[in-house]
Amino acid sequence: MNPNLLVVGAQPDSLGDWIAAEGRDAGYQVHMAGISGESIHLDITNSGDCERVIAERDYHSIVCTAGINQHSPYVFHHDVEEHMKVNATGPIVLLEYWLKKWKETERTSPMAPLHFVGISSNSAHVARSMSAVYCMSKAALSMGLRCIARREAAHWREFNIYGYEPGWIDGTPMSEEVEERLMSDRGVIARHRIPGDRVVEPGVLAEMIVMNLRWLRSPLNGTMIRVDGGEQ
Repeated sequence: MNPNLLVVGAQPDSLGDWIAAEGRDAGYQVHMAGISGESIHLDITNSGDCERVIAERDYHSIVCTAGINQHSPYVFHHDVEEHMKVNATGPIVLLEYWLKKWKETERTSPMAPLHFVGISSNSAHVARSMSAVYCMSKAALSMGLRCIARREAAHWREFNIYGYEPGWIDGTPMSEEVEERLMSDRGVIARHRIPGDRVVEPGVLAEMIVMNLRWLRSPLNGTMIRVDGGEQ
């Protein structure tokens, strides 16, 4: 039986949608979860939802693309709380339930590789003057994934926990929303600072993500991979 791949956040034309398509082509049983009409309802900010979805099926790999990048040029509690819940806390709680499920599941050998992949952003490193809250939340996600990967590596060698920190992903609903906001807020503002305007194509990134799910014990464990054309 083909391994199960859960893609969290897969509205049409999103990175998750591209990952789901690549996963099917690679032979995975793909399941999509989220709050944008995906077949499985999952509010990443709801711990009960996370626990329920993980309990429903043995997901060998999870790619969590859930995230928000709302207009929040100033750092107020409600903006920080909302971004942290969606961009950092939610994915980490989902990861913890996934780990707990597999630790309690009797496994036979050989079995499919177990990967949890979080989609962060290079905004975890690149300071953006009008996006402090978004940058803070993505930095929290990146560090959380790295810490948990280190925690698990010593005793549970079969888990692969890591993520990607892409730069500007072209043509996704989030990118289009942010671009429209930037232009309306302060006139024409550069979407990014990638030299040569080498934006990230969602199909290329999706292919890379799915390809790396094949490793039984991946050297990517505990790493965050920047795919951003050298933006600073």
